[in-house]
Amino acid sequence: MEDWEMDFNRTVLVTGGSGFIGSHLVCSLVSSHPDWRIINLDNLDYCHSPRSLESIENRNNYTFIRGDVCNSRLVNHIFSTENIDAVFHLAAKTHVESSFESSSSFQRVNVDGTRVLLDAAHCARRRPQRFIYVSSDEVYGGSRGEVFDESSPLRPTNPYAVTKAAAEHLVRSYWDKYQVNNLRLDWTQIRSIYFEISCRSCCQFPVIITRSNNIYGPRQYTEKHHSGNPPRIPPLPLRQRRRQRLPAGAGERRRGGNLQRGDELRDSHRPAGAGTRSHGQERARI
Repeated sequence: MEDWEMDFNRTVLVTGGSGFIGSHLVCSLVSSHPDWRIINLDNLDYCHSPRSLESIENRNNYTFIRGDVCNSRLVNHIFSTENIDAVFHLAAKTHVESSFESSSSFQRVNVDGTRVLLDAAHCARRRPQRFIYVSSDEVYGGSRGEVFDESSPLRPTNPYAVTKAAAEHLVRSYWDKYQVNNLRLDWTQIRSIYFEISCRSCCQFPVIITRSNNIYGPRQYTEKHHSGNPPRIPPLPLRQRRRQRLPAGAGERRRGGNLQRGDELRDSHRPAGAGTRSHGQERARI
């Protein structure tokens, strides 16, 4: 195992890598970085597509582990046997309407699962150089015309958004507790709302939190096509027949541009896993 791992310069763990956004990210990382080992941890929930990762499933630098991010024994085993350099944490329950019907399952996966992952990453013999938590602009809540930025208060208005905001606070708490000296946090805005963190090599647990807009594109599960009132993503054949453009969301929020393609989000996240420790400053931008 150790000899085999020496062929790779970096090991990246992606949770939820078989889902809509995660599969775009995994495919991109595996194809763009043959010298990186990409580990995908996913429990293959109902919304995954078995075909999403067909193009890379036989690549030498790709490993799939079927498992639950809430399984502390499994997650601890991964961090104790692999030298994880970066973590992309995407595993989550995401459907807003479903969160009202099954709020406890959203709490378990989105909050408890994040805690399990944070504990394992922090206690690992070799701590990750990056912990990227993929949140959502749902944490800002609803609005009537104004645009949110990173300094806007969090006002989640549904159980899904509440769990994502709670998980954000968990991630930030690890950053706050395990930093050694002062870190500088610069707020900026780009197409996908992001946090930019500049930190010195003394940072023991560097984290990045992203808040993405509504994402659409290939591999998206059908429940998202019809969510919202009116639907956020109309069925593709209907759009083509009517020659309609994509609507800018459900009409109740303006969160700095409401729709973003999955491949655009994938490309914006990729540089976040590429940082290395140095004696100067380490800067990661999404």
